[in-house]
Amino acid sequence: AKRAWLRPDAVFCGAVLGALETSQQWRQVLHFLCCMPTFWSLRPNAVSYASGVLSCAGARRWMHACTLLQDMARARLRPAPTSYAHVLAELEQRGVAGPEASLLGRLAESATAALPSLVRSRSQCAVAPRSAIQHSE
Repeated sequence: AKRAWLRPDAVFCGAVLGALETSQQWRQVLHFLCCMPTFWSLRPNAVSYASGVLSCAGARRWMHACTLLQDMARARLRPAPTSYAHVLAELEQRGVAGPEASLLGRLAESATAALPSLVRSRSQCAVAPRSAIQHSE
């Protein structure tokens, strides 16, 4: 009888990465991120990369974390501000100033790029309560 192989999806990969991150297995996190495209034709998404960044920063591997942030930029993914925060905290603890300025610049660019969508979502939120009140009267 043939075995039916399950094909992992982004949710499965995220769960594996989260478990590896929680167990402080930063090397395995990096290995898994590298294997996703090869074995399952899945590209890491922003959440996958965030697990890698957090795992590396927590293991005091700031250079690896910075590389993951660069990989995200090449993949046209926007890191969450918390990803930058973890790396910046590690750089500050290590007294490393070189990459810090570059990361702060990228964080500012990321925040500026996100601003239009935040303004749109805020204006939509401001309209929603009024319409809900009008329908309830």
